[in-house]
Amino acid sequence: MSYENVSWLSEELPDWQHAIYHMDDPNAELHPPSNKGREAMAYLTYLIDHYDVLPEINAEDYDNVISAQSLQLNHVQQHGYVNMRCIAVPGCPDEIQPFRVHPDRPYEVAFGEAYKYMFQFQEHKS
Repeated sequence: MSYENVSWLSEELPDWQHAIYHMDDPNAELHPPSNKGREAMAYLTYLIDHYDVLPEINAEDYDNVISAQSLQLNHVQQHGYVNMRCIAVPGCPDEIQPFRVHPDRPYEVAFGEAYKYMFQFQEHKS
């Protein structure tokens, strides 16, 4: 939002390229076509608008300076992806655990099957 203080980006990550989308200002230089989907709309708009010139490494994180400062670019290049949430703060969320059975989370079982389908998982028999 245009009222948020984002000066920490320049202070804490001075060597990084910044793209700050103003979700509530359609006249701002960077803004999404509509203010829907929270930060997802800003991320998707950036990816679509800059698809042909995307940087080699993107870190679409909006407020986790510790993860950004700790990011090991060589590791990202070697593995192609890194989860920036797996540090002590803010921590690794465990909202969805597709292989556990929990009476309050029956939908999680469906995620396991969906992942298998999406990623064409095939069990190998020993």
